[in-house]
Amino acid sequence: MQYILFILIFSTSILTSISSQTTLEQHIIDIIENRIRSHLPDSSIVKSDTLTNIKLYPTPSQNWAIVSFNSSENIEIKLIIIDLNMNVVLQHKMNVIRGKNIKYMDVSRLLNGNYILIIDAYSHKYSKKLIIQ
Repeated sequence: MQYILFILIFSTSILTSISSQTTLEQHIIDIIENRIRSHLPDSSIVKSDTLTNIKLYPTPSQNWAIVSFNSSENIEIKLIIIDLNMNVVLQHKMNVIRGKNIKYMDVSRLLNGNYILIIDAYSHKYSKKLIIQ
């Protein structure tokens, strides 16, 4: 009973502190990103220069999303798109070269909404918000 009461109080305080739908969606995305980070080994959380200048555009996207970044080494990475329920909806492997890299991703099959792009560079994880309209 105490557990249900805590959830009710916590949910009420979140909803009253959030003024708009956009803010609510951003709040949910922040919670999911924190949950993802909490499941990664400590070495994955450390900031690194492996990938820098990460950009995801256009925002919002319709049929294509483009991710660009610089890499300090030649590695293989995974580009993973998850929905707000933490389900993997799209996944690509990519061989990255040292220097500037660009990947075009077909997102035409994704429903409108908010997603998170996770770049898994093995020992390091990066995330970006992806909006599909």
